Amino acid sequence: MYPFKDLATDKFDGKITFEEIIDLYFFDKELRLLIFDAIESIEVTFRTQLIYFPSMEKGAFWFEDKTNFRNENLWLSHIKELDDKVDHSDETFINHFFSKYDEETPPAWMVFEVLSFGLLSKFYQNIKDSLKFKKEISRHFGIPQPIVLQSWMRSINYVRNICAHHSRLWNKVLTNKPLIPRNPPTIWISEKKPDNSKLYYFLCCLVYLLKQVKSDTDFVQKLERLFTKYPQISKDAMGFPKNWKDEKLWQ
Repeated sequence: MYPFKDLATDKFDGKITFEEIIDLYFFDKELRLLIFDAIESIEVTFRTQLIYFPSMEKGAFWFEDKTNFRNENLWLSHIKELDDKVDHSDETFINHFFSKYDEETPPAWMVFEVLSFGLLSKFYQNIKDSLKFKKEISRHFGIPQPIVLQSWMRSINYVRNICAHHSRLWNKVLTNKPLIPRNPPTIWISEKKPDNSKLYYFLCCLVYLLKQVKSDTDFVQKLERLFTKYPQISKDAMGFPKNWKDEKLWQ
């Protein structure tokens, strides 16, 4: 209800009905569920690539080598959090590893399975930019610049938490903004300076990543059906331009 109040008088502006507010509530709920489901595909792929490329180049315990990371203090903090996740895990494969081997920490393909998406993105962000595998991971997602991918993953984790905690997303101004890529190799939006604090730009990033990891994604069709179901919902509040459907990314 808050966005429709006159802040000076604490009264409604008279242009909104209770029924419209209820519709907005259900729209926002269904939008969050749709986005949360889409993020799962990206999270699984990101986790897989963060295991595969570094392990192929540096070995199964690459994450324990501080020379692979830019900031040693951050690395120590992330390793401490990783160890805590492993110690408190009840996963069968973790228990089996400790019952069979003497190592203090399981290999990457085990430990990274029990880490949160947020911690995965922190590990990636702290990897030295000069390392080949950091660039290979970003290229796997169709993004030439690792700094852009790490900002997208940070933003995705931020929106994921909004969805998980049932917060309003519809007209949210994103504090964790995804950067704008330079010369992406596949179809992207034509707008040169989009407002990357609005949900529309975040959804563009989401669609772009989904098309890289899941070519048969039906996210766009599901979003359009949601808009059809709630035609009165303002897309302007989400930053959608009037000609958004003309963008090849959305076709």
